Amino acid sequence: MKKIRNLLLTSALLTLASEFSSQATVFFSDTFGSSTLNSLTPAAPTSTSTAYQLSSSKTWVPTPSIASGHLTFGINQTSSGVIEAQALFAATPVALVQAGDYIELSVTFTNASGILSQGGPVGFGLYNANSVQPIAGGLNATATTSASDKATGGAQNWKGYVMQINFTGANSGFFDRQPQTGTFNNNQELLTSGSSSASYRNPSAAAVGPTTSSPSVTLTVSNQYTEILRYTLTSSNALLLESYLYTGPNNTGTLLSSNVTTTSVTPLTSAFDAFAVGWRSTGNATNSLMDINAISVTGQSTAVTTPPDILSQPLDVVVPAGAACAFQVVADGFGMTYQWKRYGTNLVNGGNISGVTSDTLVINPASAADVASGGNGYYVAVTGTGNYTTNSTKASLALGTAKNLVWSGVGNIWDLNTNANWLDGASAATFNYGDAVTLDDTASGGLRLITLIGKYLSASSVTVDSTLAYSFQASSTGSFAGPGKLIYKGTGQFTVANANTYSGGTTISNSSALLILKNYAGLGTGPVTLAKAGGLLQVTDYGNASLGINGEIIVADDFTIEFDATSSTSGSGTFSGVLLGNLSGTAGKTLTLNANPINTTTNQRVRVYGSNTTYNANLVLNNSLLTLAPYNASGAQVYNGVISGSGSYTHRGNGTSILNGQNTYSGGTIPTQGIIAFGADSVGSVTSGPIGTGPLFIAPETGSANGNGHVIAYGGARTIANAIQYPSGTNNQTLIIGGTNNLTFTGAYALNGQDGLGTATNRFLNVTNSGLTTISGVISDNSAGYGLVKLGSGTLVLGGNETYTGPTIISNGTLRVSGSLAAASAVTVATNGVLGGTGTVNGSVTVQPFGAIAPGASIGTLNLNNLTLGGNLNIEVNRSGPASDSLNVSGILTNSGTGTVNVSNVGANLQAGDIFTLFNKALTNGNALTITGGGSSVTWSNRLAVDGKIQVLAVVPTTPTNLTFNVSGNTVTLSWPGNYQGWILQSQTNNLNSGIVTNKSAWYDWPGSESVTTTNLPVNPANPTVFYRLRYPWTPYLP
Repeated sequence: MKKIRNLLLTSALLTLASEFSSQATVFFSDTFGSSTLNSLTPAAPTSTSTAYQLSSSKTWVPTPSIASGHLTFGINQTSSGVIEAQALFAATPVALVQAGDYIELSVTFTNASGILSQGGPVGFGLYNANSVQPIAGGLNATATTSASDKATGGAQNWKGYVMQINFTGANSGFFDRQPQTGTFNNNQELLTSGSSSASYRNPSAAAVGPTTSSPSVTLTVSNQYTEILRYTLTSSNALLLESYLYTGPNNTGTLLSSNVTTTSVTPLTSAFDAFAVGWRSTGNATNSLMDINAISVTGQSTAVTTPPDILSQPLDVVVPAGAACAFQVVADGFGMTYQWKRYGTNLVNGGNISGVTSDTLVINPASAADVASGGNGYYVAVTGTGNYTTNSTKASLALGTAKNLVWSGVGNIWDLNTNANWLDGASAATFNYGDAVTLDDTASGGLRLITLIGKYLSASSVTVDSTLAYSFQASSTGSFAGPGKLIYKGTGQFTVANANTYSGGTTISNSSALLILKNYAGLGTGPVTLAKAGGLLQVTDYGNASLGINGEIIVADDFTIEFDATSSTSGSGTFSGVLLGNLSGTAGKTLTLNANPINTTTNQRVRVYGSNTTYNANLVLNNSLLTLAPYNASGAQVYNGVISGSGSYTHRGNGTSILNGQNTYSGGTIPTQGIIAFGADSVGSVTSGPIGTGPLFIAPETGSANGNGHVIAYGGARTIANAIQYPSGTNNQTLIIGGTNNLTFTGAYALNGQDGLGTATNRFLNVTNSGLTTISGVISDNSAGYGLVKLGSGTLVLGGNETYTGPTIISNGTLRVSGSLAAASAVTVATNGVLGGTGTVNGSVTVQPFGAIAPGASIGTLNLNNLTLGGNLNIEVNRSGPASDSLNVSGILTNSGTGTVNVSNVGANLQAGDIFTLFNKALTNGNALTITGGGSSVTWSNRLAVDGKIQVLAVVPTTPTNLTFNVSGNTVTLSWPGNYQGWILQSQTNNLNSGIVTNKSAWYDWPGSESVTTTNLPVNPANPTVFYRLRYPWTPYLP
């Protein structure tokens, strides 16, 4: 295929947009009259419609909609949230073939709220989706590292370029968007950078050209704007990227922002069939909402009439049985797809075959069944734009014998069957698939800075056994791949700066090992075994949610890992330590984690993503700037060894971390998200315990104003003696206390922020624990007016003499006071809330309608200052003593509602005349309360407004009695004992032969009979027989 890209592109052609417009082809133009939004069965695009899908890290608010002239979507106020609309605009990619060909996206939108009128960039992008639709139905709040069900498919492999236009003062510019290789749903994100959980991260966005704050803008709410995004193919085969933002519905308005840059001579793609529009909110004060009014894609594309060119054909392969090998092709064209074949038949992925629709076919392991040659050999069909296809030449596969090679150092290239930089015995040799290679002192006078070329160098093993320093260079374009393993047992320094994909694992087995990892992908995908005490793994690279040490870390002996990357050395939004796999270790062995030794200011977080971790070894957090942070999105990380050192512990993922050891780390523990499970008790106050010796900090993730951290007692009842503190006076983090076991906190609990900033804020405890949760330490606020809000259906006991001065609000569940609350803390019992206990509440108490007060834990007295009862009163009584729950009110006592006194009898059956004292004095308006309970047969006398007491008026017998009767004329008089008032009179009329019918429905209840003990009923002479009986009132039917 002859390319026609090398024609001269004049400067006039680059700058005269009006000339482009006059010659432009309209590929797509949509005002949303017939397009769909978030369809589960998306239709293919037409020239005037497409299937839009929303992808977001936060919940869609309001419900997104599409109608003529309006595509509307948004999210609520958030400290970090991403949302975007994604769609195809063409059935096949539009190729830019000849210099001057271009593609132009025009988006006219209304800033409904928060779009470039507060913090956060807006993004506009064009991509090569290779005709793959975005995720059907969209992703509502799940396009993050907290979910992994949609990590593949959809927009995962879209590639292109995006313009990020930022709010005034922040940098704007073009960024690339490469296909994503991570394991989380943020693979579907297309437009943003900077968010560790929502932006695409593997690889992350890389700036194309400079970024600058000079084109950053502030937009006006309710005004209309138009973004023009144009990509033009230049004479050097690069793309000229242009962005222009105007006021109004087209490009005739005022130019607010412009940015122009050029890609490298090998752009990610020069064919496009998809676009995305969206934004990232960062600490916004309001919601953000965009109303797109029109979208069009125009441009100029020279027709493609020939198939792709194959620049490098697949080569014949000789591979040992059981080893791995690969066939590769290099092609040049537009919108290319691949299909590998053998025997003229399409291959499919499965078994030992993978990569059948990529440029590299992998066979792992090879066997006699894979041998092929001649016309039956392996080849690939490469199809490009226009559905033009070309076939590669056919390559054979034969089985051979593996060699044991030693690096000679005569050159610095490790490649496949080309450079003879190895020794096979005494003879120079090239590397072939399946060979075992060793790096030792043989190359003492040679080159040891090795450049790997070839993406599938499948050595069966790489053994580094040298006293000399070796390095895999960052300039490598190839990688150690396949099922092989890396064994580092020499004393010389070994540096890995390239990305490798081998899966056999890494073993570091020398006491003076120094492995410098300059590329997180350098150790392949298999487990990393730290096998010899004294070794050091020094990580200088920075990672992200998808880029880190991939395999399980196995601590088989004492070892040290040092993380040198910090935010100051690696840039904003990047991670220091990243362990993507599980962490395991041998009991009694210790892994020491070090921060950068020259770092004195920046926190370094070691993120552990494994979801099935059981770690039995010890762990040392050897710097106060170091934080161990479980980021498992699901599953559990179990730490059974001792965690020590001056570092801290932050749980960040939605999964669970279980701390079973008597830990001594002192930097504090922060449950920002997910669950921290306490698997042990604190010792003393505090010398050791599951969360070490530092405070339990209640705080959201850095940069967030609120969130929900979760703690539980694990494996039984637990006591935690650590102090509880808020680092900030202004955060709104909610601590959830859940689980099923009793949990007691004995440490001091300070509601005020440790930073001394902020004004009085209510702090939230959401108790969902079905066991008993107790805070026996003193709750204080430094007299700053901080309040406590109790949420959740569980019971919380406050056992200290609390000194905090803000309000106490019981929103849900039960709050029991067994200590005391300060006079300055007014208590409000809201609907569904209950106040109980046997302590003292010195502030005023207000019980709102449908709220309740329930003194005692079982039977006991709760001491109050003032009480306004607008809800219910829950009381336990026992005629055997102590007689009943009671409220001792020293101040004003009044009832403001029409609630219920719910009586539970926990002793012997009540008797008429029993008196119970509920209040120490008369309850004003107490007669408005209804008394119920105490037994199914109990009626009550309400004396609350008189003397604060209730009395059993009567107890209806439950055993049957006799009816007496007298007939006079056509009237029968029926009577029964006076203490049976409440029983119901029934009758049944039948013929003489039937007698009493046992059918329950045959009995008739005489209305009002429950209120009397005698009644007169008419006698109908026409009735053959009439039977009468009494029914106990709480038994609907007798047999």
